[in-house]
Amino acid sequence: MSGQQFKNAGGKGDDEFEAGADAGQVQAASSTSDIDSMLDEIDGVLDPLLRELDQRRDAVLALQEASEVLAHGNSISAREAAISANRASPDLVPAAVLAARSYLAQKDTRNASRLLQKAWEAQPHPALAAAYAEIVPDETPAQRVRRFEDLIRQKPDHEESRLLKAELALTAEDFPAARRALGDLAETRPTTRSLAIMAAVERGEGADDSIVRGWLAR
Repeated sequence: MSGQQFKNAGGKGDDEFEAGADAGQVQAASSTSDIDSMLDEIDGVLDPLLRELDQRRDAVLALQEASEVLAHGNSISAREAAISANRASPDLVPAAVLAARSYLAQKDTRNASRLLQKAWEAQPHPALAAAYAEIVPDETPAQRVRRFEDLIRQKPDHEESRLLKAELALTAEDFPAARRALGDLAETRPTTRSLAIMAAVERGEGADDSIVRGWLAR
């Protein structure tokens, strides 16, 4: 091989090496960019979760504080702590109940109602319904059915809302309404509660005892 040929071959090799190096740098930069994008996406998911955890932790601590000061007889501080806990985490059921009762202690039924409705929208729960009943303890069954509509409509299709609506209809002796509210829960979600409601509906509508017992025996 002549000197010129060697030079040409060497030059070609250098060019190929430089091109390969450039491609490697581009690929490395691309990989780094992909990793950065993935990290940004992960941060975007984690940040709200971490904030939510912090808020819930603050709510639990405030609820604990409310319980402790209430145990020592300081009802005013307990009310403030309970309301603070509910604001930090509206779906924390014990905090919502305690905060609602703190409003009721001040005869503030409007804020108690609004607070429990918001909590029901976040997480329907029997304890919230019990606290909602305390707002007007001496109402008739028919009046209670109408008033509870404001609570139930916050999440009408939730299982707890359907069960509650059926139970309220039972207390008002509106057995067809109770059956409609319960729907197919006794078949699709058979629990002691849903089966008891269905048995009560059957009894209220005059069904044979064997049918009533059949629901309770499932």
